[in-house]
Amino acid sequence: MSRRWFQIIALTVIAGLMIMSVGCYGSFELTKKVHKWNGTFGNKWVVEIGFLVLNIVPVYGIAATIDALILNSLEFWTGSNPAMAENGATAVETENGSIVVNAAGNTVTFTDKAGVSMTVEVTAEGAIVRSADGAIVARSAKNADGSVSVYDSNGSYLGSMSRDQIAAAVR
Repeated sequence: MSRRWFQIIALTVIAGLMIMSVGCYGSFELTKKVHKWNGTFGNKWVVEIGFLVLNIVPVYGIAATIDALILNSLEFWTGSNPAMAENGATAVETENGSIVVNAAGNTVTFTDKAGVSMTVEVTAEGAIVRSADGAIVARSAKNADGSVSVYDSNGSYLGSMSRDQIAAAVR
């Protein structure tokens, strides 16, 4: 092999190692969740058999790879790991506070830097906005024509948006 090829290979290996070692060790939350779930199987013998199966099938390997390549990188760059949120929720920190999206529960919680929190729950009829103590602040209702009407906590009508206005706002 010529000296030139050796240099190219050496530089490629060094560049690869530099890319992989950007300080993104991460918390490996997804792998921890798989391990925790494995511990719920029952007694120590069932847990051990489950552990072996999850290693043979490579569930642990796949979880660790997803952690190493995707989730830990997101954690490094954004400061937040999507696998850290409980109950399938994803937390995102913004300059104005945090947003927690719980797809399974159809909720979005907004918390500003002052600690004021509001949760929006999407229902089949519309949406309900609740304060941190659970009190209803406002609600919306879908109308038959595709418009949405908004009501305050007392049920008083606040206003509405037509289907076209909603479509324009989404764009």
